[in-house]
Amino acid sequence: MDNSGLIQYMVVFTLPPKPFNDLFVSLIPEQRRVVNDLLQEGKILSYALSLENSKLWAVFSVHSETELLELITALPLTDF
Repeated sequence: MDNSGLIQYMVVFTLPPKPFNDLFVSLIPEQRRVVNDLLQEGKILSYALSLENSKLWAVFSVHSETELLELITALPLTDF
């Protein structure tokens, strides 16, 4: 992969209030799969979750803000 022109973005996600609904819970395995794929591709550099703080942090490495938004939109739990 050509690393020239890559920009790193820290994205902070706020999780919905607990308890999580059934739809949210059912999408967790797909979220993990997508995140693992993006980690392997080098699109996500780090990913951390704090259930206590209801936050999720991810560092993305992309060529543009448009690419970043496309990746965020593709995450199964983004709508929550």
